[in-house]
Amino acid sequence: MKNYTRRIFFCFLLFIISPVNQIFAAESLSLDLAIQQALERNFDIIISDMEVDIAENNNRLGNAGFYPDLDLLINQRNQFVNADNPASFLNGEYRNIGAIAGAELNWTIFNGFRAHISKSRLSLLEEQSRGFLTVVVENTIQGVIMSYFQSWIEKEKMNVLESLTELSKDRLEYVEYQRSVGSASSFDVLQLNNNFIQDSTNLARQKIIYNRSLRNLKRLIRADEEIDLELTDEPSVRDEGFERDPLYAMLLSNNSNIRNQFVQLEIYKKNTSLQRTNRYPRLSMNTGTSYNLNEFKLEDNPSTTGRTFEYYINFGLSFNLFSGGNISREIQNAKINELIAETSYQEIEESVKFEFFNAFDNYEMLNEVTGLLELNKNNTERLLSLAEDRFNEGSINIFEYRTIQLDYLNAVVQYYETMLDLKSAEVELLRLTGGIIDEN
Repeated sequence: MKNYTRRIFFCFLLFIISPVNQIFAAESLSLDLAIQQALERNFDIIISDMEVDIAENNNRLGNAGFYPDLDLLINQRNQFVNADNPASFLNGEYRNIGAIAGAELNWTIFNGFRAHISKSRLSLLEEQSRGFLTVVVENTIQGVIMSYFQSWIEKEKMNVLESLTELSKDRLEYVEYQRSVGSASSFDVLQLNNNFIQDSTNLARQKIIYNRSLRNLKRLIRADEEIDLELTDEPSVRDEGFERDPLYAMLLSNNSNIRNQFVQLEIYKKNTSLQRTNRYPRLSMNTGTSYNLNEFKLEDNPSTTGRTFEYYINFGLSFNLFSGGNISREIQNAKINELIAETSYQEIEESVKFEFFNAFDNYEMLNEVTGLLELNKNNTERLLSLAEDRFNEGSINIFEYRTIQLDYLNAVVQYYETMLDLKSAEVELLRLTGGIIDEN
């Protein structure tokens, strides 16, 4: 009766700690689909894309100052006067009603090539906003890839722990049967019972870790928390590996952070050029035309109507002779900002190079270690299978069998964690060299 009750308890415990996707149907999710959903739904990408739209809208000839300003003028006047002034030749009541319609055009013809410089600066600002968007996209893809494969690996570790827990349960039931026929001791039963409890506890903890990693993936792709995902793509690394020299050349030409900082430097150079335009003369033109219709009526006299049409064109030339040194001061400040941007560019370039060499060395080392750990995992898996037979035959004791179980578990964990580190190094190299978008 006790054995029957214990079996019911064990079955109930396995049911509680079993993965949810064994109970409910799961929605399949490939890595490509996860990346696609993240790119479509990520808040930072949506915001950056709208900022690109703003920069694109600003990058217009009119915003740079190439085009003139044209205004339409309409004015209507109503004047009623009751005059009693001996010094005036108009006395009594009279009204003066009129309307004026016209157009005026103002155009800066020359301002030290300011319009051309402004247009170049607006183009750089648009390029910069697109560069920022590229960085956000690259980081999003990297985050999704690593979160996806981490969830997959955590699930594999959970499956291994589940197998070990089931194996511990079978061993416990087998030894309980042997004790009932006098072939095993209570000590053996207690030892296997402790092993089963330990494996069950590890499985429950691993299930929490897996759920957390899967929840993080759902957050990245903005999936509903209630949806259960079934990851379909197994982690894989490049078969051909990387060659450092071609990869380094791609780093210098394609790295998004370096390119963005270079654009930032060019923007500061344009700012300096804009400040220099204040030293040039400014030539402007003002032209327009107007039509004036006026009606005048004095008391009982008949009204008179007058019409006037005029047009004009004026030119103005201005040149700043002295402004208290403000122009020179602004130019000097712009040059200093330019030097700061150049220093930041050099700093980012060196930092990216440092990250690249570390990532490449890490990738080379992990690529070699992962192969060795895979062999170790396969060997310990075969050893565990042999140990099960020998344990049933009585060739090894409980402690030796448990040691082999733990060796297999450690081998599996080390292999998957190292594979995840290798994938992380691979993705980091692709991000640094600007190839992560093309690869995915």
